[in-house]
Amino acid sequence: MPAAPHDPYAALRFPGYRTYTLGRSFFFLASQMKTVAVTWDIYQRLRLNLKDAAMAMGYIGLVQVLPIIFFALPAG
Repeated sequence: MPAAPHDPYAALRFPGYRTYTLGRSFFFLASQMKTVAVTWDIYQRLRLNLKDAAMAMGYIGLVQVLPIIFFALPAG
């Protein structure tokens, strides 16, 4: 008996999964937009002093990644 053909979109036929996927996509997009907006704002405020602007943008990245590191370790 031949195997049934694989349907790559089978999961999207469930309304709950479609809602979850759409919400997750919007969350990811909004998160990326926020990161760009905050970084651009800091760069515009400190653009005359490039050393301070680079350091501030580095701190922005550090502040965004620290909670991920600290909460991922106990979560396993």
